[in-house]
Amino acid sequence: MEITAIIAICKTALDGGTKIYAAIRKRKLSDIERELLVHAARDGDFYILGTDVHGSWVRAGTKDFFEQTDRAQQAFYLDAFRSLCERGFVHHEDGHLFRLTGTGFAKAREIAGESHELTD
Repeated sequence: MEITAIIAICKTALDGGTKIYAAIRKRKLSDIERELLVHAARDGDFYILGTDVHGSWVRAGTKDFFEQTDRAQQAFYLDAFRSLCERGFVHHEDGHLFRLTGTGFAKAREIAGESHELTD
């Protein structure tokens, strides 16, 4: 997934989005979305990293969601990250850096508190 596509999704969702984005916000969070939020709960940082050989992957906080032997893992976490952008929980900061919005921080810390861990 190209970083410019993710940036566009975040921007559209935060600029008011469409009925589609409003419906997405109401859906229950997946386990992978929850995991990403917990790992970003402390500082709110996400990065979309990548190489020509391995493609793109998500870093939430200090955890890389990358498994060299399982490209499906990268795809699942990128899909979940895109969904967090669509929900308005994440915004593009600069370059490869994305950050939680205020609403995103509230949700991330709520989930981290439920699991009794604030990682990183």
